[in-house]
Amino acid sequence: MNSIISMKSENKMSPQENQNQPEISNYISSLTEQEKQTLEIAKSHLGTSFNIMKSIGFLNWKAKQ
Repeated sequence: MNSIISMKSENKMSPQENQNQPEISNYISSLTEQEKQTLEIAKSHLGTSFNIMKSIGFLNWKAKQ
């Protein structure tokens, strides 16, 4: 979890992501180890175009909250 958050902070989070950081952290905490690895891969492959708040996993998780 920390590496995902720290990778994003290196790229400077958008104001919306910064405002929603507790929600993003809760989402990441709910992931299995395999899902976290998948998220790391997506982040590394997509680079700056990756937006966790627009990811299907995050949107599905948020809809269930």
